[in-house]
Amino acid sequence: MPDHLVQKLPDYVLSSRADSTRKKYTYGFNSWCKWSKLHCISSLPASTVHIALYLVHISETFNSTSKIDEAVYAISWAHKLAGFPNPCNSDLVTSVREGSYRKIGHKINKKEPITANILSKIVHLYGQRL
Repeated sequence: MPDHLVQKLPDYVLSSRADSTRKKYTYGFNSWCKWSKLHCISSLPASTVHIALYLVHISETFNSTSKIDEAVYAISWAHKLAGFPNPCNSDLVTSVREGSYRKIGHKINKKEPITANILSKIVHLYGQRL
């Protein structure tokens, strides 16, 4: 096998995604690896149960659907590159992901409506600058 081609293989594989996407996936996968190491579990290949627990952790810690998506995409991509089956496609992980969306999406922080007095002050202050 030609060594010069083997050496170029990782660069070609990593180039399958844009730099920004690759950085985001790398960050997401590294976060998963740190959490996995902290809990003495395998990060690659990963168990569907462990990924589901990790998504619960992200949901509880960050309260962000984008963080959940970042983790799922990063873990999926790493498994794909390593040639392992994608554990994020399991019904358990999918259900936890959807449940996290619902829990995060239903937290409503109502704000006080703007009063006529405040609106009048805003118009008076900024209305003449248009």
